[in-house]
Amino acid sequence: MIKSFVAVDIGNSLIKVGWFENLQTADEPMVDSVWTFQEQEVGNPRWQTALELCSADATWWLASVNQSGLDRVQQWLRDHRPQTNGKVLQSEHLPMSLEGLDPQQVGVDRVLAAMGARSMQVEPLPAIVIDLGTAVTVDAVSATGHFLGGVIMPGLSVGGKALADLTDRLPQVTVDHSGELPPMIGKSTDEAITAGLVWGLIGALETVVRQQREILGESTQVFITGGAAGLADHLPFETTTVNHLCFRGMTAIAKSGNMK
Repeated sequence: MIKSFVAVDIGNSLIKVGWFENLQTADEPMVDSVWTFQEQEVGNPRWQTALELCSADATWWLASVNQSGLDRVQQWLRDHRPQTNGKVLQSEHLPMSLEGLDPQQVGVDRVLAAMGARSMQVEPLPAIVIDLGTAVTVDAVSATGHFLGGVIMPGLSVGGKALADLTDRLPQVTVDHSGELPPMIGKSTDEAITAGLVWGLIGALETVVRQQREILGESTQVFITGGAAGLADHLPFETTTVNHLCFRGMTAIAKSGNMK
């Protein structure tokens, strides 16, 4: 079992770094050992200060869906931690069966999140894992722990940017998804776009989860993570909201020592 490692989750919008000092005593990353950066912040003073807290001999695991972000982190490691082997995780490395799927076509973040959700289950039930990030993924996991695939759709920020970029007069809106829901009948263009994005996503999630549950069974547990996870409060089914679900997946692998 790996006792100490640095986990790096390189997403489309943000890079999250988690420092796991002792897996024998910690079940999950503590809040004060997780840092979030913009891609351009890699190597800046705040990055340097945070990473100085991590043991120089720690194992590094990198999970990325953003090649430019991965390149930045790997370059920093070559320049500042040349003795460190930063292992880039791929879906085919992970100890979760991909049911009839091509590992090259499944993002490693999706499989890690599924493994993180699986590690939280008291009994082996089917699961649906929702990640509300730049892209929204809704993935299905069987009761036997097989990753079955799922749905990918635009996140709130992507939808808003697409409307602004691909139309002549629609403005770019910033959606605040941490508070009250927008009114269903917008009184301005901004309000109408915000309502469309938020209520459209809620409706899509309702439909996808209902359809996946018809396949997996009504006992299916729903886990939700990501920057817009606050929307879970407005969904008509029970969910478990989890921070740093990819990190939980990495923790489960590190504790088991089971890496392909």
